[in-house]
Amino acid sequence: MLTANFGNSTVSVRLNNGSGNFTAPAINPNPAVELQPYSVALGDVDGDGDLDLLTANASNATVSVRLNDGSGNFTPPATNPKPGVGSTPYSVALGDVDGDGDLDFVTANFSSSTVSVRLNNGSGNFTAPATNPDPAVGDLPYSVALGDVDGDGDLDFVTANSRSSTGSVRLNGPLVLTLTNLLASPTPVCAGQLLAVTASVSNFSGSYSYTLSNGSAPLSGTATTSAFSQSLTVTGSGVQTFTLTVSSQGQVATATTSVTVPSLYSVKAGEWTDGSVWSCGRVPLIWDTVTLHHAVSLPATYQGQALWVIYSTTGRLTFGGGSGLRLGGN
Repeated sequence: MLTANFGNSTVSVRLNNGSGNFTAPAINPNPAVELQPYSVALGDVDGDGDLDLLTANASNATVSVRLNDGSGNFTPPATNPKPGVGSTPYSVALGDVDGDGDLDFVTANFSSSTVSVRLNNGSGNFTAPATNPDPAVGDLPYSVALGDVDGDGDLDFVTANSRSSTGSVRLNGPLVLTLTNLLASPTPVCAGQLLAVTASVSNFSGSYSYTLSNGSAPLSGTATTSAFSQSLTVTGSGVQTFTLTVSSQGQVATATTSVTVPSLYSVKAGEWTDGSVWSCGRVPLIWDTVTLHHAVSLPATYQGQALWVIYSTTGRLTFGGGSGLRLGGN
């Protein structure tokens, strides 16, 4: 048996000899925890086959995690031995609330009238979920229990609320697929250059499908990481809008971002085939609207291309023997 000892911030471990006679183990019979533990729960939080202990510590808004070495000796893990929760946690319960096969925990937080949900990474390291980590409940919850109250196969929770004489029921719903921080760089970007598109995708199960489009030639595929990243070659000019759509298990999320693709223009006099003559550092392509501010020449026999050519008052184009310029895809 284990007891949470409020007055001296320990847990007493007492081993049964099989006849109901409980005695203290020779090693670490009263492992220390954080200040004023109010309740204790047992479960295999690190997946090694033995029972570990967690306490809800009323005075410093933490849960103490103590791992069992298999003999009843409980010690703090190297990482995150006292994850933070809401104010004045009185009760802690263990259960697999996110369906990934390990034990997570919830606490009833008396002073903040919330329940803290903390997810296990499988090794006994508990962290807050990205969505709704501390859902509100009734006034001054004293205890919390986990169970599938709506019969949909996942664990919900209920709390006993001391001031309002109520029980709060909170159902465990599917995580909402989210798509955030969609960025495209560099911007501005020249036509013909690679554009990197990045985003953060969360609350998907296993993998998600994506489609990235700016109105033509969409890029589609499947990804398994939260950090989305793809590159594509920019065409055209002006402000271009890119739309990223991701989907997983029937949920869809969409985000958009825009980049400016400036028209190509000459920055100095020289030959059409010299990339340093042009603002983007490359020779014009068939989709480029080109503005000539300088004297530019097409070398003999060279066949240039552009969507359109605009002449400023200082711009001119000369043709070498046998050279030509194809405009507008014609």
